[in-house]
Amino acid sequence: METKDLIGLTLILMAIPMGVAICSVSQRARDAAFFFMVAGTVLTEKLDINFLSHHWYRGTTRGFEFTFIDILAICLLISTLLLPRPGRPRWFWPASLGAMLLFFFYGCFSVVISEPKLYG
Repeated sequence: METKDLIGLTLILMAIPMGVAICSVSQRARDAAFFFMVAGTVLTEKLDINFLSHHWYRGTTRGFEFTFIDILAICLLISTLLLPRPGRPRWFWPASLGAMLLFFFYGCFSVVISEPKLYG
């Protein structure tokens, strides 16, 4: 791994538990994290890190991109599961989970049958 990957992974592994703790304690912090997650979509290229990137590959995808929006989403998800809002259930079935799973399996099937097999 490169130095930037190690630094980024260390910061991510430190930011997620701190974010979960802050979002679990404060409802306003949860609301602020959700706001920054939505409003921060215009800044994703400024605050991201690419793991396993291949600069020589000229295609559209190059490794795994991890942004601050992913960190906020993970913090919100874990804090909501640990300490839900008063009067709300701990776990609920998302409305479009069936459609998302169908699309996920379609994407997996598309990757399996694609040509050329770049990493196969």
